[in-house]
Amino acid sequence: MTASITISTAPLEHPAMDYDLLRQAGIRRLEQLAGRLWTDFNTHDPGITILEQLCYAISDLGYRIDYDLKDLLAGDADPYHSLYSPAEILTTSPVTLRDLRKVLLDIDGVRNAWIEPLETPQPALYYDPADERVYMEPAAHRSPMPLRGIYQVLIDADRSGSDLELFDAVRQRLNACRALGEAFELRPILSKQPISVTAMVEVGPTEDPDRLLAEIYHALAHVISPRIRFYNLTELLDRGRPIDEIMDGPPLRHGFIDNAELTRLDRKDGLRASDLIQVMMDVPAVRAVDDVSLSDGVKSDPWYLSLSEAANQNRAPVLDIETDGFAGPTIKLTRNGAVVQPTPAG
Repeated sequence: MTASITISTAPLEHPAMDYDLLRQAGIRRLEQLAGRLWTDFNTHDPGITILEQLCYAISDLGYRIDYDLKDLLAGDADPYHSLYSPAEILTTSPVTLRDLRKVLLDIDGVRNAWIEPLETPQPALYYDPADERVYMEPAAHRSPMPLRGIYQVLIDADRSGSDLELFDAVRQRLNACRALGEAFELRPILSKQPISVTAMVEVGPTEDPDRLLAEIYHALAHVISPRIRFYNLTELLDRGRPIDEIMDGPPLRHGFIDNAELTRLDRKDGLRASDLIQVMMDVPAVRAVDDVSLSDGVKSDPWYLSLSEAANQNRAPVLDIETDGFAGPTIKLTRNGAVVQPTPAG
């Protein structure tokens, strides 16, 4: 026979759960503190009403904190409804330059972006010790003032929309999350710097040389002009990233960015032929790569092509796969010493 459920008459486990005990203790304390002035401790007295409300609140908290932890966390039928998601409690507002870069990359139309401190922002400011004032005009007795918290913003855009609309979107996102004392100087959208790669690529047996050539160009383009990839949560967990690392930074609309990958895609001072040879060798069916040369249309180099010259500061490198007249693509496929001709376009 099932035993009936009853309410125990045993003393409560903790005094905080005993309403009557709390009320009596409160009245005794009032008698000690104000017994000469306050003599009416009956239920109708407003002061006693306030005391009873306080006793009820204390006893209610006493019962609540005595619950099992699972009951405290789950306040309704759905145990996850009352819990914060990792995206709510592990993400943060943008606080670092890396965080701000992620915010920019999350904007539609931004292919890549960089935020760099400006050591000598313009217009410059000069301090005059004579009157302890700051001026914008230089003078013999004035010293330049190094300013901190000013950054230049460089945007490599997908050319599918208006530069003005993209500028507005970038400015709004940055101003919405900038810290006190920070300012951003938006540079003109980076123009494209075509980079051509010439090479003789020895390949093994292949049924589709056109597809193989396209894979080689795709691999080169990813090194020369990389696009940031967004991942979903499952993809990054499968790559062994811990959940707190995945969620580190601002919440993004397009997914998550791998921090390690983001660091590798910092702006380059130059291109190394060895890096391009490696990615070509990683393409299936490629056996060897010879006679590599890099060119930006002005200079060529078989080993290292510098991109740090002043002429390239406002330009973003992009792979140039235009054919050079009747000679065909700049990447030549060979097999056993014979040129493998891709199918002509058109």
